[in-house]
Amino acid sequence: MFATGPLALAWVSFPPEAGVKYRQELPHGTDEWHELYSTGRNTVEGFNAFVKDTAYHALADPGQRRLRGYAAQYLLTTVLTAAANIRKITNYLADHHRVAAGEHVPPKRRRPAKRKTSMKEWEPSGEELAVGGPPT
Repeated sequence: MFATGPLALAWVSFPPEAGVKYRQELPHGTDEWHELYSTGRNTVEGFNAFVKDTAYHALADPGQRRLRGYAAQYLLTTVLTAAANIRKITNYLADHHRVAAGEHVPPKRRRPAKRKTSMKEWEPSGEELAVGGPPT
């Protein structure tokens, strides 16, 4: 019932030493792992959002980069990423020079948090639903 020849199924076991190259010092998901890797991940995700921002580089909007072909898309992505890096460096240097000159540098503006309105706030009261004259 089992196949023989070059397509035969085989069970292979590997000794623990075979995976040493890929061993992690800190087990994935532990508090120590999060402390070490979360800053780097947050930095990368923040830069991804920075490059995708539609007000500037709009890397996430395919309508902004209407080129055909993988090579053209790759090249444009590279140029947009380099432009985003240059913009970050320019902003940093401008802030650094203002601080060195003694000027006040206001904190970066952040978008206000989206307001989460409950349905109770939108629900009209019983008086507003009354028909046939002013409320008594």
